[in-house]
Amino acid sequence: VVVENRAGGGGMIAHAAVAKAAPDGYLLLFSDIVAGYAVNPVLFPKTIQYNARTDFTPVGNVASGAIFLYVSAALPARNVQELIALAKSKPGELSFGSAGAGHFPTHIGSELFKVKNALDILHVPYKGAGQAMVDIAAGRVSFLMTTGLAAAKPFLDSGKVRALALTGDRRAAAAPDIPTFTEAGSPLPEMDAGAV
Repeated sequence: VVVENRAGGGGMIAHAAVAKAAPDGYLLLFSDIVAGYAVNPVLFPKTIQYNARTDFTPVGNVASGAIFLYVSAALPARNVQELIALAKSKPGELSFGSAGAGHFPTHIGSELFKVKNALDILHVPYKGAGQAMVDIAAGRVSFLMTTGLAAAKPFLDSGKVRALALTGDRRAAAAPDIPTFTEAGSPLPEMDAGAV
């Protein structure tokens, strides 16, 4: 097996490369279903270089995972309700990082959270969630919604970042102290499937 990581464009670069490749039966695309097949065709219809409906044959779902809401420890918010109250008390002053405009879940999830709670928060796009996480830890950006715990673990362990909630209908076994968005009083049922 040879792995070729074609990063960029919210997955559109990798999707386009596979769509244009000869169908030899050996090339597989390992992709985020939501971004590649639902979000990108809608947000970028003029720039997308593949047809999500006809250029691929789905094989199966490999994994799914919760989406976590991480905040900078520089913020006084200790839970989701306090974050919402803080954002409402300081319209336009808080910000959220993303892995780029249109990226699911970092941008789309945060916009959903923002709209559902009627918040005025600035979007700060990065070239990846890792860069956004560094700025969350440094206190330059207020929060980030992203998948998994691995990238956040060093920042959580050092106390520079706090996890306030996660999507889904139950807590993660690896992080039983982090409540679901529903438990935190701000349900996001649209995101409960997490990233697949």
